[in-house]
Amino acid sequence: MFGRGKSEPQERRWYVRVDDHVDGPHPESRVRAWIKEGRLPEDVLLSADCRTWRAVKVRRSAGAR
Repeated sequence: MFGRGKSEPQERRWYVRVDDHVDGPHPESRVRAWIKEGRLPEDVLLSADCRTWRAVKVRRSAGAR
């Protein structure tokens, strides 16, 4: 009835794991921004379900921390 119209698809969300610390889920746009800004370490892992983790290649630019 009301409030059940077509809605925009939800943005994919990711859990972020660094060592034993897990945080999230965060919107994919935020995770991409963190990677681009160099705010995530090179060994960061991502998961959509907090069970299956995959490594992400984080490239460091000359100006990144």
